[in-house]
Amino acid sequence: MLVKNLLSFVFVGLASTQMAVASIDADTIYDGHRVEPQSLDSVIEKIQPGTVVVLSEYHDSVDHHKKQALFLHRLAEAGFNVSVGMEFIGYPFQKQVDDFLASKITEDEFLKAILWPGNPFEFYRELVLFPAHHSGRTLGLNAPQWLSRKISQGGFESLTPEEKEFMPPNFEMGNDLYYERFKEAVGGHGAAADDEIKAEVAINEEPFDDGIKLHSQMVKHSKNEDDRLYRYFMAQSLWDDTMAWQASSYINENPDQVLVIIVGDFHNVYGGGLPDRLVARGVQQLLTISQTRLFDDSKADNFAKVAPHPRYGNRADYVWVSE
Repeated sequence: MLVKNLLSFVFVGLASTQMAVASIDADTIYDGHRVEPQSLDSVIEKIQPGTVVVLSEYHDSVDHHKKQALFLHRLAEAGFNVSVGMEFIGYPFQKQVDDFLASKITEDEFLKAILWPGNPFEFYRELVLFPAHHSGRTLGLNAPQWLSRKISQGGFESLTPEEKEFMPPNFEMGNDLYYERFKEAVGGHGAAADDEIKAEVAINEEPFDDGIKLHSQMVKHSKNEDDRLYRYFMAQSLWDDTMAWQASSYINENPDQVLVIIVGDFHNVYGGGLPDRLVARGVQQLLTISQTRLFDDSKADNFAKVAPHPRYGNRADYVWVSE
């Protein structure tokens, strides 16, 4: 009887899982813990002034950018003052951002001045312009490109004292599980090695000392494994902590705003990256929304993209699915 009951439990569990797998649909938001569909309005209801929202993307997905614009409009319709923080703009270029939004320079002059990367600006134009019409501000959040490039090539020890001034105060590396996912993504294997994540990690290819805190296990990794890979992770961590530094400073000084950070998905998911650094830097109200898309994978693979990972935990507070 016990064996029969156990078998029944297993079959019911499998049937339940299959139902859950079949329920993953495009253009749907799922709770990142329970994997239950949510309305966009119900997500907006969780937000209040002073909230930082990390709304990530696959950089090449037009649909993701459309959803980001929709989210901004819904926030404004709900009466919020909306600011936008951009991964692709370094914080030293804030004057150029302000000048562009004030129509003091042309779009071409703006893109040249901020060293805009190769991603089509048409994907981001509406997002960058949005705060100017909704009582907010557009922010450059990231580290200078030359800084991340130098770190990825020579490590923190290659920086001069003057260059270190551009680092976030009390800088910290990402944690061990984040580094583990990073290695899997770069290596092209493992649960985190989706094509869009490998593309996100590769951005650092284009592109210490006082105040720099390295986890002891991370130092061991750097000695025992490929130094070049670890330097790329240094640059990845630099991006996360710099964006967190700039975002936390802004929201602390402007608690009437809702700050939406537009960033690549790898920075946002499963912990260890940008959201962890935001919390460490004092952000009290944080909401994370990861965007993913359904490919020609099996239903189980698509379900796994949304459901909590057995090792890494929840992908995000919410997961927004596209085709």
